[in-house]
Parts: sequence; structure tokens; C-alpha cells
Amino acid sequence: MRAYLIGLVLLVSLAPATARADAFGGWRFTAPAGFAVTKGGDHVEFMKVTAPTFCQLALYAARPATRSPAEEAAFEWKNVVEKVCEATDVKPLGGGTSRSAVPYQATSAVVSAGGNSFYAIHYVVAPAKVVSSVLLLSNSAATIGDCKPVAKAFLDGLALEQAAAPGAAPAPAAAAGSPVGR
Repeated sequence: MRAYLIGLVLLVSLAPATARADAFGGWRFTAPAGFAVTKGGDHVEFMKVTAPTFCQLALYAARPATRSPAEEAAFEWKNVVEKVCEATDVKPLGGGTSRSAVPYQATSAVVSAGGNSFYAIHYVVAPAKVVSSVLLLSNSAATIGDCKPVAKAFLDGLALEQAAAPGAAPAPAAAAGSPVGR
């Protein structure tokens, strides 16, 4: 019996961990497997380095959409990309809707900051009168190809928290400066 219990404990401890949903800035998401997670003030970042390449994904806090979709997209681009990087070779990639019904518009660019250049894809996500950004970065146009499936899976699992939906009452414990409390 004891050997059976030890075997069961080993089996359970070695079983692959199931993905669990997390929350940040009005969003529910599942972190990409194998990515380090860092939460900042206005975003949560996911990073995986496989030298000499890297894949970085950042999700920004949701905020109420108050302008036209084109104006919101321009605002997100300016405040997420151009605020910290110089962007060149900017190309619209079109849009779509994730499996979780989150509409998005994508734009690619070569971005430079601190003397380094990277390839970026900026997704403006805008479900139900809320807008936000997901930013994907990698070494180059070639290496970002490996990151695109991660971004697609992330977008497919992205969903608004119930309290962030329009017309929903803010959560009682929400801070005044958080997207849920606004």
C-alpha cells in the first residue's frame, strides 16, 4: 500500500501542470507556457529567450473606448509604441476576431530604442466599448514568425473580466486608478 501511495504521489507531481487563467488590467488570460511573467504598472509582460532570439508579449490594461475605432487605434499606437520607440517600416496587417470573440487590428513595424532595433506587431484589441493593446516583439521579421503562434494562442484565450464589461458595476475593492475602478 505504501509503495502504491508513493507511486501515486510521484505520478501526480510529475504530471504536466494544467494552464490556469490569470487576470490583469480588466483581462483574463492564460500566460504562454515557458514564458517568464513580469507585471508592470500598466501592462503584464511575457518573455522567453532562446539565445540568440527572444519572444516578448505585453498585454496592456483595458480602458473605456471613448473615440471612434480609428482614433482609438491611433491613440494606442502613439501611447504604446511611439511613446517608447521610434517606428519605421509601419505596415497595417489587417484585423480579425479571436476565438474568444475579441476583435483586433494588427500593425507591424521595425522599432528602435536605446540603440537596438526589433520587429514588432501591435494588436489593438477592442471588445465591447473597451480598448487595449497587445505588443509582440522579437529580434527580426524572420524570428517573429516563431512568436506569431504564441500571440495567436494568447489572443484566442484573451477575455474581458466581467467587471470590465460596459455597464457592469465596478468591483467594490477596485482601486480608483485601476481600469476596473474607472
